Amino acid sequence: MKIAFYAPLKAPGHPAPSGDRTLARLFFAALRRAGETRGWGVEIASRYRSFDGTGDAERQARLRDLGIGLGERLMRRYRQRPAGERPRLWFTYHLYHKAPDWLGPAVAERLGIPYVVAEASHAAKQAGGAWGLGHDAAARAIRRADAILALNRDDVPGIVEIMGDPSRVVVFPPFLGPRGRSPGGELPASPTSGAGGSFVSLRTPAASETADVRPAAFRPRPAVRAEEPGAPGRGRIDPAAARAAAGRRFGAPAGVPWLLCVAMMRGGRKLASFELLAHALARLVALRWHLVLAGDGPVRCEVRAAMANRLPAGRATFTGRVEGEALAGLYAGSDIFVWPAVGEPLGMAMLEAQGHGLPVVAARTRGVPELVRDGDTGLLVREGDPAAFADAIGDLLRSPERRRRMGLAARVRAAREHGFEAASDRIGALVDALVRGRAQGRPPAPALAEAGAP
Repeated sequence: MKIAFYAPLKAPGHPAPSGDRTLARLFFAALRRAGETRGWGVEIASRYRSFDGTGDAERQARLRDLGIGLGERLMRRYRQRPAGERPRLWFTYHLYHKAPDWLGPAVAERLGIPYVVAEASHAAKQAGGAWGLGHDAAARAIRRADAILALNRDDVPGIVEIMGDPSRVVVFPPFLGPRGRSPGGELPASPTSGAGGSFVSLRTPAASETADVRPAAFRPRPAVRAEEPGAPGRGRIDPAAARAAAGRRFGAPAGVPWLLCVAMMRGGRKLASFELLAHALARLVALRWHLVLAGDGPVRCEVRAAMANRLPAGRATFTGRVEGEALAGLYAGSDIFVWPAVGEPLGMAMLEAQGHGLPVVAARTRGVPELVRDGDTGLLVREGDPAAFADAIGDLLRSPERRRRMGLAARVRAAREHGFEAASDRIGALVDALVRGRAQGRPPAPALAEAGAP
């Protein structure tokens, strides 16, 4: 049995890192692990990117036509295969009005297979607007879906409104990769992309400080003791070793707490979050800390300027783009994860930070409270309030023991509620139930109930 996987916004192998790519990789990896224990495989159906970020109706029409053509090509490829090698279920990760799925609904309909979407959103206000074509396509895909996995509860009312059947909506919390990291490695080619795969994308032209924490008071974050809940198993990174390695690589000072921020440097809400972070940290220059900013993007100059204009020289280190073991080392070697989360729908970096034992300071916005438990695994404040954000960071800087307790709670909760193996098992049961239900002529709702959906 084969499962066809597709991500219209950003495929798992896309060259630009982001939370969306991370989740695409995680779902692909979870499906692959589930298949290894159940005797079925997963393949990337296409790397076609349907995203239009400008609201250009002409471009959206071209993307639609290209998507329809690719869907026809894909169907021809599938029909050339023996019946046992054709997909038995289509799985799409993340569709919405700016990145609709032009492939999956049509292919699933013609093959007579279940169509599943993880993370879909529907905004009624977009109807007839600049993304009207994509809005209508996303709505049709949602209606067609046998199951929608909702990563953010905020999306559920809009999905149910357009779908009309809440029994087909499954609340599915975001999850970490094996050992708390994002999966990497080689990804297979897709049937429509030729050897090795390619991305199909249409492009438009284009002061003095008074320390109130003595140097001797700071110690690097200790490793978790073996008898503690959530103690590190195989592959767990030692915080002191990770801190030393990251300090050598990036030049961050070893003798002060590290405030870590991991984010793409893009405009809009991302840049607004960086600017708010600079405003907040400017209130804390009397404390001893060092900001480590991991990430890159088109507004890197604006982010650097925001920090330079607000913070004394030498208080921030820019690492640039960091992935894999180097990023895991930054998480493990830091002390507090900070992100103002302006308009943040989810925030995978906050979940990854907690998986490495970091308390999080963020805004109480959208899906963030589902990832960060206020007062337990971190501190959440009112969105857009630099004074409240600064106060929360200051509270944790002044209390190393509270940081340690929160970090341990964060690691335990991440393992228990956002673990890779449990997510993989659940998604495997859901796929099996839907495929079996379709073969037996049953509607999707009983199949979801059989798979243990809430």
